[in-house]
Amino acid sequence: MSAHALPWLIVTALSLILVAGALIVRRMRARDASRLSETVSAHERALVDQRVEHEDVAAKRAREHDAAIEAERSRVEALQLRLAQRPSWERKSLHDLVKACESLGVDAVIATNVVFLHETSGKTPFVTEIDHVVLTERGCLIIESKNWSGAVVDGVPFNDSQPVLRSIVQQSRERGAPTLTPPFAVHISPRRTKEKHLGQLSVRIHSHDQSPVQQVRSQSRRLAALLASRKIASPFFTTGVYYSNSTATVTHAPTFERDGSTTYVMSTPGELERVLRLLLKPGRNVVNRSEIERISEIFRGLHADMCIVGSAGTVADC
Repeated sequence: MSAHALPWLIVTALSLILVAGALIVRRMRARDASRLSETVSAHERALVDQRVEHEDVAAKRAREHDAAIEAERSRVEALQLRLAQRPSWERKSLHDLVKACESLGVDAVIATNVVFLHETSGKTPFVTEIDHVVLTERGCLIIESKNWSGAVVDGVPFNDSQPVLRSIVQQSRERGAPTLTPPFAVHISPRRTKEKHLGQLSVRIHSHDQSPVQQVRSQSRRLAALLASRKIASPFFTTGVYYSNSTATVTHAPTFERDGSTTYVMSTPGELERVLRLLLKPGRNVVNRSEIERISEIFRGLHADMCIVGSAGTVADC
């Protein structure tokens, strides 16, 4: 090989090496691009699958939510039809309300069995039942009526003067249960059996959220939310619990106060009239007549029993 040919051989070899290197780099880039494309495609498919799955889950939850609402609406309608027959204890409490309004000369609209569906965002809807709502231009009152027989203690601590009653209640509660504090109601009544002389006592303890006082306060908040959803400014609702059974022995605190609001507890027509008289005190905010009419129209749409007392109607409407 001549000395002149050697440089050309070196150049040729280098050229071949460069070409081979370029081909290798191109193949590597093509392979990486293919892998990247596959990764992107897989990621896009995963996103599509996730979106489809999310939409399916959301659609399923929406169907379940709609089904729950429809089921509750059906329950409300069935309950409204049943309550339209007006149980005897509600006739008694309604009668006492009408008599109290007549005695005080109050023009009032009394709605009985106000039943509606209460919906809270993200929670299962449930039925709210209000026994009585009294609407007057001087104020509004929500009544939780109880026809309990036997002995009732509402919000009054058991002391040494009631050792038997205190013992019965203590034995009816779980060992180590905390002392009862208001709001609470204890209902003691004979348990019905076929042989009367073998009858036992039934002791029911309703504390905190299950107490009649707390129930009526919750009803007030839910009714205000219902009216707000109908674009109606809710008036202030005074709340009360009325033990309407005249044969019961009821011991109760006159009021329960918390968070700046008062709930009245009553067990006689005289006490019911006293609370209604509070609505007539001078200086109270007057409720607009048009607001009362709009609220009454909503109650009629809920199939509540409507009773109008005074100049706007007759007691025969009750």
